[in-house]
Amino acid sequence: MVSASLPNINEANLDARWTWATSLTSTLPSSLSNDEKLDLYGAYKSATEGGPEGSRPGVWSVVARAKFDKWSEVWEEREESSTQPTSTQFKMRYIGLIEKLTGKQFIAETTTATTPPRTTTGSTNDNDTAVLMSAITIPQMPQIPRSLGIQVQAIDINPDTLDIVDLESIDWTGVKVFVFSHIFGSRLPLTKLSHLCKLNNVLLISDEAESFSPEQPILPNVDVTMRSYGLIKNCTTVSGATVHFKSERLMKIFKAKHDTYRISSVTSYRLKIVKSCLLVVLSNPIIYGIILNILKLINLNHDKIITSLLRGFSAGNWIEKIKQRPNKLIISNVGRLEKIYKRFKGVDRRKNNSEYLNTLLRRDKIVGKNVNTHNHWLHPIINSSSLPQISLEFKYDITSGATQLICIDPSCKMAYKLMNDIVYLPVRSTGFIGRVMLWTLLSNLDNLGISKIYLLLRSKKGKNVEERFDDLLSDSMYVDLDLGVCEFLEGDVNLGKLGIKYIPREINKIIHLAASVSFTQTLKDAYKSNCVSTINVCEFKEEIGAEMCHFSTAFIHNDKNIYKTDLGSDWNGEEVKKSIETDCYTASKVLQSYPNTYSFSKHLTEKLIKKYNTTIIRPSIVGPAVIYPKPEYAGEKGSTVTAGSAYYLSSLGKAVWELPRNRVGVVPVDLVCFYAVGKFWEGGGTWNACFGEGVEGFEWRGFLEVCSEIGRIGGNRTLTLISEEILCKPFSSPSPPDIEYYHQILPITLYNLRRTWLKLTGGKWEKFEKFRPFVDLPMLFRPFTKREFTFETDFPYSLNGEKYMVTCALAGSKFVDYPSTYTSTPLTLPRFSDLFWCLTMPIGNFWIRLVGFVLVKILRITSETLTVDLSSFSDYVQNGGGRKLVLCPTHRSLFDFMIVSFITFSIPELRIYNPFIIADAQFSKLPIVGTVCSGSGAIFIERGKGSKGVSKAIKKIKTSNRPVEIFVEGTRSRDRRFLKPKTGFLRAMIEEEEEEREYDMLPINISYERTPEQETMAGEMNVGQKKGLGIGGLISWGWNVLSGKVKLGRIHVTAGNVVNMSHKSNLNHVVKLIQQQQMKGVKVSGYHVKALTQSLGVESDIVRISLEELKVPFWEGDCALKPPKSEEERWTLSLAVAHVVAPHVKSQEWAEWLCSSRAPASNQISPTVNAFVQAWERVFELAENDAETAIQKLVKLGFEVNGLKVEHVLGYIFDGVGRPIEEEAVRIVLARKKRSGGSKREQQQEEEDKGGASIPTDQEEAFGAWGFADSKFVLDGKTVTLHSDRYSLGRRRLPKLVSFLEKELKTKIDLSRSIYPLPERVMVTPSRLPSNIKDDIVAIFGVDCVTMDDAERVRHGTGHCLSDVLKIRTNDVKRAPDAVVYVTCQEKVVELVKFAKEKKLCLIPFGGGTNVTEALQCPGYDVEGRCILSVDMRRMNKVLWVNAEDGIAKIEAGATGRVIQEELKKMGLTMGHQPDSYEFSTLGGWVATRASGMLKNKYGNIEDIVREVVVVGGDGGVMWQHHKEEEVGKSFGRGSFGMPELKDLVIGSEGNLCIVTSCVVKVTKLPEKTEFSSVVFNDFGAGLGFMRAVQSSGLKPASIRMMDHEQFKLGQVFKGSEGGGGLKKVVQGLALWWNGIETASMVAVTLKFEGGEIEVAAQQKAVSAATKDWGGVGGGGENGKAGYELTFAIAYLRDFALSFGLLAESFETFVNYSNLNVMVECVKQRVREAHAERGVCGEALISARVTQLYEDGACVYFYYIMDSSGLKDGNGVFGEIEQIARETILEYGGNVSHHHGVGKHRAKFVQGRVGGGVVDILRGVKREIDGENIFGVRNGVFE
Repeated sequence: MVSASLPNINEANLDARWTWATSLTSTLPSSLSNDEKLDLYGAYKSATEGGPEGSRPGVWSVVARAKFDKWSEVWEEREESSTQPTSTQFKMRYIGLIEKLTGKQFIAETTTATTPPRTTTGSTNDNDTAVLMSAITIPQMPQIPRSLGIQVQAIDINPDTLDIVDLESIDWTGVKVFVFSHIFGSRLPLTKLSHLCKLNNVLLISDEAESFSPEQPILPNVDVTMRSYGLIKNCTTVSGATVHFKSERLMKIFKAKHDTYRISSVTSYRLKIVKSCLLVVLSNPIIYGIILNILKLINLNHDKIITSLLRGFSAGNWIEKIKQRPNKLIISNVGRLEKIYKRFKGVDRRKNNSEYLNTLLRRDKIVGKNVNTHNHWLHPIINSSSLPQISLEFKYDITSGATQLICIDPSCKMAYKLMNDIVYLPVRSTGFIGRVMLWTLLSNLDNLGISKIYLLLRSKKGKNVEERFDDLLSDSMYVDLDLGVCEFLEGDVNLGKLGIKYIPREINKIIHLAASVSFTQTLKDAYKSNCVSTINVCEFKEEIGAEMCHFSTAFIHNDKNIYKTDLGSDWNGEEVKKSIETDCYTASKVLQSYPNTYSFSKHLTEKLIKKYNTTIIRPSIVGPAVIYPKPEYAGEKGSTVTAGSAYYLSSLGKAVWELPRNRVGVVPVDLVCFYAVGKFWEGGGTWNACFGEGVEGFEWRGFLEVCSEIGRIGGNRTLTLISEEILCKPFSSPSPPDIEYYHQILPITLYNLRRTWLKLTGGKWEKFEKFRPFVDLPMLFRPFTKREFTFETDFPYSLNGEKYMVTCALAGSKFVDYPSTYTSTPLTLPRFSDLFWCLTMPIGNFWIRLVGFVLVKILRITSETLTVDLSSFSDYVQNGGGRKLVLCPTHRSLFDFMIVSFITFSIPELRIYNPFIIADAQFSKLPIVGTVCSGSGAIFIERGKGSKGVSKAIKKIKTSNRPVEIFVEGTRSRDRRFLKPKTGFLRAMIEEEEEEREYDMLPINISYERTPEQETMAGEMNVGQKKGLGIGGLISWGWNVLSGKVKLGRIHVTAGNVVNMSHKSNLNHVVKLIQQQQMKGVKVSGYHVKALTQSLGVESDIVRISLEELKVPFWEGDCALKPPKSEEERWTLSLAVAHVVAPHVKSQEWAEWLCSSRAPASNQISPTVNAFVQAWERVFELAENDAETAIQKLVKLGFEVNGLKVEHVLGYIFDGVGRPIEEEAVRIVLARKKRSGGSKREQQQEEEDKGGASIPTDQEEAFGAWGFADSKFVLDGKTVTLHSDRYSLGRRRLPKLVSFLEKELKTKIDLSRSIYPLPERVMVTPSRLPSNIKDDIVAIFGVDCVTMDDAERVRHGTGHCLSDVLKIRTNDVKRAPDAVVYVTCQEKVVELVKFAKEKKLCLIPFGGGTNVTEALQCPGYDVEGRCILSVDMRRMNKVLWVNAEDGIAKIEAGATGRVIQEELKKMGLTMGHQPDSYEFSTLGGWVATRASGMLKNKYGNIEDIVREVVVVGGDGGVMWQHHKEEEVGKSFGRGSFGMPELKDLVIGSEGNLCIVTSCVVKVTKLPEKTEFSSVVFNDFGAGLGFMRAVQSSGLKPASIRMMDHEQFKLGQVFKGSEGGGGLKKVVQGLALWWNGIETASMVAVTLKFEGGEIEVAAQQKAVSAATKDWGGVGGGGENGKAGYELTFAIAYLRDFALSFGLLAESFETFVNYSNLNVMVECVKQRVREAHAERGVCGEALISARVTQLYEDGACVYFYYIMDSSGLKDGNGVFGEIEQIARETILEYGGNVSHHHGVGKHRAKFVQGRVGGGVVDILRGVKREIDGENIFGVRNGVFE
């Protein structure tokens, strides 16, 4: 029954309680369960509607059915016998539920609103801590403390001040925090509140989300400020909010908690931005109106929907959702928005508009009317009946739900009433002749007897009359005039008595100028504007007895050429007036003979006012002033003729209708006003204020031509004339389409399209709409242009027509920038004329024209001028044409490719057809660009491939008569010198010709004042690396062009004399002559002189005079370019004149470098030139000294001169003279030193004995390198390929691998020289094994089981760490095993051990030889005097037995991973252990090193896989545990036997204790499903967080490995030519950008899933969730598989790179998660520092990879690469740096090794890491198992 479940509620004031409870529904927690929601629903419906009616909803209506059932259930619980009404019962029940769910209690009326009792949260927590909070805030604000069990008390707000109602009455007991919200944009100082908070030890938080202002400082008296940079909803979408702390301690506490949250998703963030943009579109009045009507149509509440869209928090458990750290994109946007909004004027506009709105409202309707500082984020007002009128007047949509703000406690009555009452107003932001007439009157006050001038004004465009009056008189033209006589009258000519309330009696003259000069008005509008208003003025003048002058127009006649002063019309004005006021029938018929409604309405006006005895002035087209008030004055908007010139000069008037040669009927405004005043003061009459027949004027065609010329001179604007005759004459029909038809098709259609687009996109279409009259001007001009007019007049003035024509055009030019108001960017609008020009040129295909159009646009933006010396082409034009033409331009920029084609296209008079352009093949690979280049005539060749790379190009050239464009330098000169020319292509071109052919070689010089790539190439010189071509770089450069950041200054093109070439020509001589002709055209300016002055340290006069004497041409005038930014950039300018310096430099080395094609030096030079040359030589000398010093430094650091690289030496030159000079100086000095003496190493090599063993060539495994002998990286040019059919990477071309290594290492790899090649023969100390012992071994084991071959000995005495491989390649193996014995079974092992014990021999077990710890290295003779035998176990490789049911198998220890995998696979099983080396490493080796595999997550490490071991000890005894060895198929999974496990002693023993002969291991069925995946993350931290999340989920994939950014980049390189084209990369880049992945820091995780369908699906689901949480982006299965398989192939790379002097090694560790990140960073930093300290060439390439995961930490691999060029002991230096890395690992919590082991390489690090007692125990075990140290390998602690 109901009573049983009701809480004890007092029934008094039930209605008040019910109102209170229902008002709290909006504050209910979002985490309510469905049952709680249904309980509320049932109680509410029962209380308000009684029992349920109708049938139960169907089964598919799940929600409706559940509601109906709950309603029925609750209704059945009513107490029918109760004295209370049924509705009362359920209201009490509903109130009880609300109190329970909200934790609030109803507050009685006697409680004051200012200090309500503290509310509770509904929690049983008796926490007395309370938070005070402004009563008006967002609903989520109080929910935050309540979720923590903290009480919230709302404090009431005063609607007038928006401040606390009564601070003094607040109870501060238990209060810890006060949150004050500055609402609606108010900004309160909080002085008193902050003082009280300080007294009561309360933290004051200022919520300023709604009070943003760009320059607003943080309030100094609050503890915490929450704010946002921008208008609140936009800001919280695009950058969240910021929190400012007064206390650093508090900030640290906050940050520590904040750092525990995960990073927010970038994808979700970008979706919020999209949502924000959609809301901006929605805010467009048209779109919003459409949506509003749709919502009303389907009966939805638009207030709620809009508010839900604006909601900052999503539904669900939003408190958990906001516990996120901002991603990098948010953080970067905060800083960006802070800068933007400091310049943002929107807040000021909003404030001004809001304050203006307040002036229109009643004072008592304004919320916050007493607030001093208000930024008006919202404009709330108290709702009233006057709002509809305001809404209509200002076209505002009035909504009550424009914010989420609510009153969080209804007991705060003032705040509660305010929020129920307010609504929100969205805040948005005299005539030409009249002004001149006022100036005329003010200038002649005394002459005209004027004592007072009244101006009739009305409020307009948001300005009242007084403001308009002040604006009018503030014009500068009235400065020296007596403005005291002016007053204003408020009124309107459209109202009776002109709407004037008080009429001054002294008014005796009225000048009526008001009219609507619009040629497109409807008849009724024109009548209202021009007729009605004039009649009103006439009636007013009659009433007060004043005289009146009315301005009409001279064009009031309908079809006459001679316009007289009489009207001459035969229609009745009163009848037409009546017709307009009714059906317009008669008026429309009369209108047909008039050009427009304006002329007609003016004519009608004159008829209607004829009875009023009024002076009428009829000006023709009113033009700008001639003299007064100032020449060219045309008002604020421009008259008809000035609007025309503005149209022609604007972007809208690029293609205009060609105007006739008829005379223009225009008259200056100042002359009109003088004439009108004279006639008016004389009294009466109608007068034509225009020029008569005898006055000189100008023609429309001439006016158009002047406009075109002004546009061409002032703004590079060109008019294209469209002839009416050309368009209309081709039609033979009786009524061809006229010009109005085409006008509707062309400009009007374009205008309408753009207007529609602006509407759809939320643009300023209302403002754009005002530009419509300009679009119509061509048609509106037609009545005035298609014929000449003659006026009957006594106009006394005359003027020079030609001069006034220019005046009109110039006056219009001042309005030309007006349309830019409607553009969205500051860029120049596209010019139709450029496109028209490109399309109408006589030569060139589509691509050439496209390139021409783009290039001319680029040149307009970037360059001042492009000049072509046409006279220089005269030699070819006059004499050429009979031979094949080859154009030979200089090559300083990629622009050069198109400049020559552009010139041949744009200057057809040269008679040079667009040429074929010989270009590098890399251009063809660029998306879009390659297509355009190819279509424009580019022929792509592959460099470095001899005739093969150019044969196709030459065949194409041969079959065409088109010219050919080639660059004799072959490549761009990045420092602007003339490079040594190349003859390869010319030679191939001649040789391919079947018969002798002659060529005209036309040298062309392209001089740039500043090359397009100048800054880029200077930067490349500084870092010593060239950037490859890419679409990304091209897009970036294009954006810089459009942004105005690329400035080239001037460009000049000139040609030289033709050079003949044939089969008989000496090509070296030909190209030299070509370059010498090119040199003559090099042009410089003051820009170059300044650069030379700074680079050489000489006076500018010396530079200028010297260049002039050396006959270098100069650009005239000053240079507008900014000075170069760097020394390298200055040298690129200085070296542009290197060719004139080179002949006079004494050093032939430097002269050759400056210019190899230099002309002979003149016999005598002037002292000035001599001083100039000496300055160059001083620079060369300084550079050589710097080079010498740097080389000496490196020699002292242990480098050999012959091994030094130029880039390496440059790294040790500091504060040099400039990179290009320094680089050549190093090259010269090194060459001199190398000529003086050969390499010591080469000399030693020649002296070495040619003895030793030959390298084995018939083995499966490679010698002196990793892997199979048939798999290796090979070099083809600069492209690397893995020659192998074993791996997916095999045969893939890697063209970027070498350049990648060069870029990352900051070095140059000499591919022509092998620094560490494989030796031709193996040199090692001869075996000391006595022959009798060898004979005994052979007798025991057989001759095929014993070898003393030197190569085999060396291989068995080395592993695969870098030091081992280097020793093999340098023949530096100090000691190798004396013999190698291959055992075939356990019995042979036992026999061998016993034999060794008897003969005093040392045994070293050998598995696969893949260790990287020097574990196989033989102890020196001083430590181990016995002979050493290597025991090769690989012939013991059988699977002895398998128990598939129990999942165990016994396998011999010599079986390699490859063999085990293949054998078990036959049985449908797998062992699951797959280390990187599994192809060669053995089971015994895995046990000996305690190995770990890539699939560890599923199958475990080797200690988890191995159940039991069988070993042979030092006495030859076989040891085992648990089962007798002959027992088959048995093993204990686990047991407790009172002793350590034998396997635990053996695993990790590294050959020190025994020989493992076999193992019992776990095996499992082959997985049902194997899948790969990959994920990329923004940075290492995010990737690590993802891996930890996967680890903690308990659903780890079989393999999960993360590559840091450096390894990721290498992985991308290994995609090779299959990595996708440029367009694909652009798409991928956009996808990464969208998800917030920065390509400069991104990392990749590869995953391999193995198992059953359900298992894999669960793992993939866990991975997907973690990916989302950590902001990752899926990379696909193919990338995951490629990354996994890359591990096996990439191992070959180290030994390939070693051949070229690159030393590389990996080292691994285990580290706890808490230390992992910092350890990785510190290791990388220490390695880089150590690399630099030792002077190693280039930079260190150090990367990391996280592999095996555990609950407490992970395995981390490091990879380090260095360039050993020039080092005497590269291995030693590498070892030092590796040791520093290892020490850093240990320092930051890593261990000695995770799975590689210790061996001898890391043995020194074990000391101090293992307690002394433990070492003693281990050595004790050794003594028991191997008392005579038979296994004397001495690894680890047994050294």
